[in-house]
Amino acid sequence: ALTVAGFENTAGTIELWADEGDDNADKWRFSVSTAGELSVGTYSSGAWVDHLALDTNSRISLSNNDAGTSNTLFGKDAGKLILINCINNTFIGHQSGDGILTAASDNNTGVGHNALGALTSGDSNTAVGSSALTAVSSGGQNTGVGYYALSSTAAVNNNTGIGYQSGYWTTGADNTYV
Repeated sequence: ALTVAGFENTAGTIELWADEGDDNADKWRFSVSTAGELSVGTYSSGAWVDHLALDTNSRISLSNNDAGTSNTLFGKDAGKLILINCINNTFIGHQSGDGILTAASDNNTGVGHNALGALTSGDSNTAVGSSALTAVSSGGQNTGVGYYALSSTAAVNNNTGIGYQSGYWTTGADNTYV
């Protein structure tokens, strides 16, 4: 058995380094905080950055930790690239949130393959279902629930589509319910 213990009021850590001299990308750390939270992170630009955290309530947080914070991402290419102060976004499923969030875009939720797949800017969009809101690249307060719900227009606001291909053929007017 391997035991790593921190001193009183100090986190316990294990650091893995591929080498010591040429860059930061090959340094990983497993850490347990004094509150009992487990984290896994890398060393970048002179500081440790956590990528996975498991707290004492069994909540798992994953974050790409680009410029955004508190973003939770599960799945290949989920939340592929999040930049410039984008916070509290959740993408679950292959290519969910696969666009590049380039402006301060907050509180978006995509669940399902390619849900919110093209989103680059906008707040408070919710997509549940395979390809729900997949063409929406900008706009806010849109809700799409179902396969291809509201998936034909790039820039819309305040729209709700519920059901199989609901709003799929719409022209992109704001403030609609399908």
